[in-house]
Amino acid sequence: MPHFKIIWTPEAKSSYFGIIKYLLNNWSHREVVAFSDKINNILEFISINPQMGKWNSDLECNVLVVSPQVSLFYEIDLAANIIFILTFWDNRRKPLFQ
Repeated sequence: MPHFKIIWTPEAKSSYFGIIKYLLNNWSHREVVAFSDKINNILEFISINPQMGKWNSDLECNVLVVSPQVSLFYEIDLAANIIFILTFWDNRRKPLFQ
């Protein structure tokens, strides 16, 4: 089975770099590297097994908890072998859905 191509939406890039900025301002470079490495590993895993995230029928996308603080939202295009990274969500914020 071929790996799926990963495409980041503008919102995904913005939310990712927002988290990186927060980590840089409030934590250390070590946490930034650890978070970035974790995201790279997760993206590699979902490129091989795109169904590993939990399907959310309300939002019509997959959700994967990256850490207790962050969730990754993504869509799968099975026909084109593409995964669209939609956003990284701060789990401490008001939920996207109830």
